[in-house]
Amino acid sequence: MYEVIDEPIEVDCVFKNPGVIPRMFFWRKRIQRITKINGRWQRREGKFTIYCFAVSDENGNNYEIEFHTEDMGWKMLKVEFE
Repeated sequence: MYEVIDEPIEVDCVFKNPGVIPRMFFWRKRIQRITKINGRWQRREGKFTIYCFAVSDENGNNYEIEFHTEDMGWKMLKVEFE
């Protein structure tokens, strides 16, 4: 079962045409390395694009994170711990 988080996070990513690829993130004083991107999609809020990702870390935990082009910030939306 997912837990809703809705917190800003710091993400190490690569900007590559056409988009962005998250590699790891810093959340609650821990670095989580992304080992798999399980899904990606995007949505629009007005003139801005939000890039959304379902990712897993090396411990099998699943996260939903997103990148907002309006403020160039990242957000953790949901987490599911193994």
